[in-house]
Amino acid sequence: MFSNVFLIILLSIDSFMVSVVFSINKIKIKFIYITLISLINVLSILFSSIITSFLSMFISFKTLKFICFIILFLLGLYNIFQDCIKNLFSKSNIRLFQIFSDETLADIDKSYNLELKESIFLAFVLSFDSLFGGFGINFVNNYILLVLFIFLLNILFISIGINLGNKISNIISFKTSYITGILIIILSIINLLT
Repeated sequence: MFSNVFLIILLSIDSFMVSVVFSINKIKIKFIYITLISLINVLSILFSSIITSFLSMFISFKTLKFICFIILFLLGLYNIFQDCIKNLFSKSNIRLFQIFSDETLADIDKSYNLELKESIFLAFVLSFDSLFGGFGINFVNNYILLVLFIFLLNILFISIGINLGNKISNIISFKTSYITGILIIILSIINLLT
């Protein structure tokens, strides 16, 4: 259970950091769209965890655990090398890839207010980590409790990020994605060994 909670917190850090950046850039996100972003995030985690549960009927627990380890390990590596990957995506002409490389581009009309379509774009970009991270979450019999926890935590992280961004003018000088990546790799190894 502890590893589930820890992984969920790590997956919510992206939402927190993006909301800080949006707030610093004076881009507003209405609460209804914060809720929508959180909902899509939860559905991504739920989708991948349901696939894991389904696969457990056909694959041995040991094999499934190893597959989850590989997915989490790769997710950790992705977080560590996120800047390089985002730099590659920034050269694309596809809007979703551009938003992936710079989340503030989700404000397509430059109105400094995120609208429905823009929020959906942003939600899909933010749910990338959650989709793959969900393979490492074991819901067991606590589906409703964990889904509610993820949903509320995501809303809380985005709201705190917006408030923090309003109070500071510069982002922290170091990148948190490195720390998140290293922690996810450590978590993947712990999950494999336990």
